[in-house]
Amino acid sequence: MINLKITREAYLKLRYFTEFCETEISGLGKVRQISQETLEIYDIEILEQRVSMAHSNLDEDALAKFLYQKVSNNKNVSDYKVWWHSHVDMEAFFSPIDDRTIESSTEFPYLISIVTNKRGHDQVRLDIFKPLRLTIPLEVELSLEEDKELKEKCQIEIEEKVKKRWTISTLKGKKRYSIL
Repeated sequence: MINLKITREAYLKLRYFTEFCETEISGLGKVRQISQETLEIYDIEILEQRVSMAHSNLDEDALAKFLYQKVSNNKNVSDYKVWWHSHVDMEAFFSPIDDRTIESSTEFPYLISIVTNKRGHDQVRLDIFKPLRLTIPLEVELSLEEDKELKEKCQIEIEEKVKKRWTISTLKGKKRYSIL
């Protein structure tokens, strides 16, 4: 059995990023191996991204910039084996798009994926790519108090990094407009 722990700060960041964004939002997280059967998520982050009610796209340039800045500051990037995103007010489940995203992440020996929503429901899974291909559902149960300072930092970070995309469709002319 594999146990998954998450630090208080990482869990609260996940909750606050989800709570403050009216659309989908996604990000990365760091994980470390505590023992043979225990992994621990110890940080959650967001990158610059374009989002809508049904999508969050991590831009390849933003990801490259993010990783470049980490390496330039002598930060270890090998612990980024967590991918998370919200489904806003929908149920937390792995959609076919989510499955394809996970399947395209085989550069890692494993990946922890989290889908969450504003109600605090989560689906968590561990995908192992080498030496065997396995998917293992995981559970994380926490009851934590609010951290007002961290909550404010997360709200500011969303305002800086998350660009909302709204699409307006007209029936008559069948035109679509994207507002960034």
